[in-house]
Amino acid sequence: MDWRNRRDDNGAIVMGWLLRLTLVFVLIGLVLYDAVAIAYGKVAAADDARIVARAATDAMVLKRASPKDAVKLAENRAESRGIELEPDSIAVSKDGSVTVVVNREINTLVTYRVGPIAHWAQADETYVSTPTM
Repeated sequence: MDWRNRRDDNGAIVMGWLLRLTLVFVLIGLVLYDAVAIAYGKVAAADDARIVARAATDAMVLKRASPKDAVKLAENRAESRGIELEPDSIAVSKDGSVTVVVNREINTLVTYRVGPIAHWAQADETYVSTPTM
């Protein structure tokens, strides 16, 4: 029995298992990163929509601003926070409630590239703020 050949086989087996283990950890890391990024992106978009809507209702209630001025103040608030709003994403109803829609792309490593699940990397959040008097 040649001992040199046996030691080479053992090394190859260990290297094979280490390679498989490394690949499994890399895949788990990618999935976890994307999952955390998606969860954070959705929570951040919802929070941004709430903040912008509250800015508009506060302007109307506290400053007695017109709906048009309240929308302008809310857009300024969104801009100061780095939120990009689409046109007509802030709406003021007759009862004074404000509806804000925030659409945001979530930065992921893999999810946005996979067709059937690419929509997971998109956060579309709506918040309706009612006036408090």
